[in-house]
Amino acid sequence: MVERRSASRLVGPVALAVVLALSVATAAAASPGSPGSGWVLENAAKNHRHTSVFVGVSCADATACVAVGDTSSGRGVIPFVERRVGTEWARESVPVPAGSEWSSLIGVSCVAAACVTVGFTDDETGKAHTLAMHRTATGWAIVPTVDPHGKGGAGLRDVFCVDGSDCVAVGEYLTHGRRARTLIEAWDGVSWSIVPSPNPADSLRSYLASVTCTGRSNCVAVGSYLIGPTNHTLVERWDGSAWAIEPSADPPRAHGGYLLSVACTSPTACIATGGQGGDHNTRTMAEAWDGSAWTIQSTPNPKGAQFGGAMGSVSCAGAGACTAVGSYLDQSYRSAMFAVRWDGAVWSIEAPPPPDGSTKTGLNGVSCVTGQCVAVGFWENDAHPQHPLAERYTP
Repeated sequence: MVERRSASRLVGPVALAVVLALSVATAAAASPGSPGSGWVLENAAKNHRHTSVFVGVSCADATACVAVGDTSSGRGVIPFVERRVGTEWARESVPVPAGSEWSSLIGVSCVAAACVTVGFTDDETGKAHTLAMHRTATGWAIVPTVDPHGKGGAGLRDVFCVDGSDCVAVGEYLTHGRRARTLIEAWDGVSWSIVPSPNPADSLRSYLASVTCTGRSNCVAVGSYLIGPTNHTLVERWDGSAWAIEPSADPPRAHGGYLLSVACTSPTACIATGGQGGDHNTRTMAEAWDGSAWTIQSTPNPKGAQFGGAMGSVSCAGAGACTAVGSYLDQSYRSAMFAVRWDGAVWSIEAPPPPDGSTKTGLNGVSCVTGQCVAVGFWENDAHPQHPLAERYTP
């Protein structure tokens, strides 16, 4: 199965409180739409008066993509969606949850023209709630989701749809003790419902950041959990009847590792990406599933990275054609984007071209189909707020 989407991931092993705060030395600049192979800029619609950020993207095919995120407005932070037809991006009208001052869309999955996006929204008290919107021929609409009863807040980070009547979304909720716990919800074509998901024993916090499926009876979700001061990778698998924790690989670093994204091209071929090390010394990380075990792969790190560098989102057009993207802080403490490509044997760093005049860039999500990948994020400079950013890779 070709991986059609991968949503954005947070750079770091964070709980829901930091998810709510998400929305907020690269190659030489290139003009949008430059011809030829490699990375080129695309013309995402700019919002000159307000901050706008792409967080996730899903491409149903090489000509149709949907990117989601959030934008500032007079009403606070509201959902933000653009749709790409060919190489042109245009903003789409989406509803704003009533009474919310902060609503963000994080993950999106499209099958043909039908799309589902998920995230979170707050209420008048500031408590976070899960959020889902569906796109049909008549436009975008909010579809009710379910929050764990009586808990301290909840949000969804990612979604994957096998078809229009079978989707799974993952994230976390906060207990009354402010501990993050895994959250999985399923869409059956009529309504969303919570599906029981396990948490590692003795974990202080655990969350799921990404999910993908190769069929109705095989889904994989990844994330992280914390025991003591150490983060550990977390993988859970759906076998058609229940979710169960699957042994995963941890890097040999003092602060452990975390997974932010996963892509599978078959039940026996998956790649999960994320980071390893502490918040101020993060390095890239990837591990592969061969049908029997998860094994850590050797991954490069962006040259000049001072902090950060996690591979926040990954998507595969085939078993030997995967792309991961992320961001890091350079020696001037400015955010810079990077991409890493897997050719079936090794990972190689690439530098997508930044917009002319940009001083900060970041890539949050990537979606690959046969023949191309589209990555999204943001760019800014000292005179302007964040603008949405889209980059296209052609082999």
